[in-house]
Order: sequence, then C-alpha cells, then structure tokens
Amino acid sequence: MYRNTAVHVYIIMTVTYLIMAFLPRRDQAKANMVFVLGYLSSQHIHSMMTDFGGYSIEITTYTMVLVAKLWGLGYAYRDGGEKDEDLTPSQ
Repeated sequence: MYRNTAVHVYIIMTVTYLIMAFLPRRDQAKANMVFVLGYLSSQHIHSMMTDFGGYSIEITTYTMVLVAKLWGLGYAYRDGGEKDEDLTPSQ
C-alpha cells in the first residue's frame, strides 16, 4: 500500500484542490462529492475484481477516510462563501 498505490492519495487530493480552485463555490461541492465517491467506488470495484473475499489492508482503507475529509472540506468551503443569514441558524 505504500509503493505505487500511494499515488491514489495524491491524485484524489490534487483533483479535489483543482475542483475547489477553478469551479465556483456553489458548484464545486457537488462536483467534489461526485468525484471523490466515484474514485472510491472505482477503487473498491477494482479491489473486488482482483481479490474478492480476501482480507488485505490496502489503499482503499485510507482512501475511505480521505474521502470523508475531502467531502466535508468541499461543503465547508461552500458554506464559507455564504452570507450568515443564508445559513441554517445554530441552536
């Protein structure tokens, strides 16, 4: 998981950064969500096709945590550009 599969971490982070940098704040959260979930799904499908039923700790274990963090980051960045009165009030 540390050799050539570590590049997946860099790919998902770089593409997420580019999505956040170049898309408008309103659109980037949804595009980011679709990308990170699609990327994770493709990794899981690949893992199932190559080692179905086997137990191994591979890059998808770390990618799941990274997807949750990047998904939250996208929506937090979108909410940071909203006016206070447009956000849901805290209790």
